[in-house]
Amino acid sequence: MKQENKFMKEIFYLLCNMIISANELCYENKLYGPLRLIDSVSKLINILENNSYHCNFFSKIKNLIEENKNKVSTNEEEFLNFLDSLAQYTLTKINKLD
Repeated sequence: MKQENKFMKEIFYLLCNMIISANELCYENKLYGPLRLIDSVSKLINILENNSYHCNFFSKIKNLIEENKNKVSTNEEEFLNFLDSLAQYTLTKINKLD
């Protein structure tokens, strides 16, 4: 399979996953929304890395997500603290770009 076709197929699956997730959120716990969003971020970073788009910042975000996303079902407060710290980390990096 050509690299471009592989990339587009991975993007297609991610988009479908996001659409189905949006539909399922109507019937799920309210914290599953943030979980599904950060899981999509992790999946997008995987797609980029699998297609030779590497970025240390993205890899760090993906690792943080993978290490902490399951807290949504074990400790909601820790999950919310993780989301806050991830957002702060991301904003700090963005502000350094300006």
